[in-house]
Amino acid sequence: MLALPFWYSTAKSNAEVTSTKIELDDSNYKDFLKVADSQKLGYTYESYYGIEEALKQPYVQNTPIEYNLEVLDENNNIDIDKLTEVAIRNRKLKKLPIMCTEIDDDKTKELCGYVAKALNDNKDKCDIKKVATLLSHFRIFEKKGSTAFAYVTQDINMGFNTTMFKIYENMGSITGSVDFTNTSIFTHESMHLIQLASSFDGDNEEIENLGCYRNDRTIENEKPNPLWIKWIIEGSADTAMQSYLKTDNKPLCYPKKITYINSVLMPMMFNDGFDKSLIEQTTYCENFDEMRNILGIKTDDEFLDFMKLAYTIEICQEGDEGFFKEYQKATGRDVSVNDDVKSDERFNIILACRSEAENVIVNSYYKNLAKYVKENVVDLETVFFLARLCEIDTFTHLQYTNKNYYSHQTSNIENHYELQQALFKAIAQSSNISLEDINKAYDNYKMYVCDEDGKTTPNCNWQGFTKEQREFIEYANSFHSYTRFVRLKTMKDFNPKTE
Repeated sequence: MLALPFWYSTAKSNAEVTSTKIELDDSNYKDFLKVADSQKLGYTYESYYGIEEALKQPYVQNTPIEYNLEVLDENNNIDIDKLTEVAIRNRKLKKLPIMCTEIDDDKTKELCGYVAKALNDNKDKCDIKKVATLLSHFRIFEKKGSTAFAYVTQDINMGFNTTMFKIYENMGSITGSVDFTNTSIFTHESMHLIQLASSFDGDNEEIENLGCYRNDRTIENEKPNPLWIKWIIEGSADTAMQSYLKTDNKPLCYPKKITYINSVLMPMMFNDGFDKSLIEQTTYCENFDEMRNILGIKTDDEFLDFMKLAYTIEICQEGDEGFFKEYQKATGRDVSVNDDVKSDERFNIILACRSEAENVIVNSYYKNLAKYVKENVVDLETVFFLARLCEIDTFTHLQYTNKNYYSHQTSNIENHYELQQALFKAIAQSSNISLEDINKAYDNYKMYVCDEDGKTTPNCNWQGFTKEQREFIEYANSFHSYTRFVRLKTMKDFNPKTE
């Protein structure tokens, strides 16, 4: 048998400890919550976000007043021929954008076919009449000089880049790991059409809505735009495409955005009725009230907390240049990027935002995990699996074994380890097991068991977990980075090695 990665084992271990029935009684659960609630959470730069001010602006309800159903057939499906006619008509009505080239009628029909099929097959995500109304403005052309595969604009222009298509199709044929066909790319863009249709107004040039997320074009890239959460918008289009096409391949464009969607979902997965498409569903909402209902957000404070977390993640991915301009204007500190090299100040902001966002996610995750253990029958191996899952998820974002990142992540390492030990202690005291034995068993724990035939199974007991929860855990874990991963306990005691 080949050597196994460190997170695999050929046999279960620590059977005496891990097979012991565990409990979490009220007293020890409250002690755990005291530790969790005592952690200092927050965002260093939130005074520059402007979220509360942005939320005070009247929400533009962009629902069309009159439907235009010219692209629909008698069964309320998008008709390929009718959509092609509309695209050809609209192409002739307006001058093409800069560096764009017309495509012939046959190519127009071919690409309209991909769009129509994706939209028809995903009618459950939208009001098809709204989508049809939006498509009355539809046109499609080839975009030159761009690194994007394809894109959709607010005025329902769809551009695509033939060169990029060919490059990634060739990569896929060589590596066998990427299936970047016309279908996948135009399905992704069709998901953006559904997002746009949920709040479409072709006459509004100042506000762009994709689902409930709002882009104020009057301040774009000049001031913070905190309600425009692109990592959710793009990541959700990718996950929707992947789910619809039932492909195991990771979407090539936005895997990092998907890892953050998964991370934000991880605390939610312990809730009743969990669905891994919850974040995606918010991109089909008309407004924030609908979004709050989907995510189970009950209070204004909870909503503000979610938006702060979402925008902090947006900043750490450099998604809003307006934030950095506002910060530099207010402080006089250089946050520029020259020849792809970030200033020290910009680099520090990004790493601080990563760490603070992860602190919030991990704190929420452990609170929900503790509540789940208290209310359900869970064995210790399953707790170990879920604890290790959180460690690896944290490492995927923070990469704290890199010497350039480590100094910015020490608070997260300490907070995370504190929560882990507080839960283990609460379980130990409730279950008449020594904390030392639990930690020893966890040190030797492997997430997967591999048999002689090479078949692997999770080293835990999913009894009580729904199919949706189990599938989400395996899906999220497929995006994790194990390269140079080191346990929290090790990082707490030792500095990382120089690269």
